[in-house]
Amino acid sequence: MSQEFYADKISNIYVNGATVRIDFASLNPALQDQDGNPVYNHAARIVIPLEGFTEGFSICQNVLGQLIDKGVLTITQPQQPVTASVQSAKAEDAGHEG
Repeated sequence: MSQEFYADKISNIYVNGATVRIDFASLNPALQDQDGNPVYNHAARIVIPLEGFTEGFSICQNVLGQLIDKGVLTITQPQQPVTASVQSAKAEDAGHEG
């Protein structure tokens, strides 16, 4: 027997060892935030082995590629360049002679 549920988005993904928990959320128009926008409620959680998650991620990447190839989705470049905010200790030590 299979069950089907609807969610508006994935709200969180947690990895704990070899287990992945994926939380889904649904929009609840009856509740609003401080700005009057509808808020999301927890809808469901899937718990899956890490191996199954990585296989599913590969499937999602393939579908995403197909949607891009068909023109359904487009890739846009970020407006600002992404910069690294954390340097490795090795890189920091390279500038210091002791």
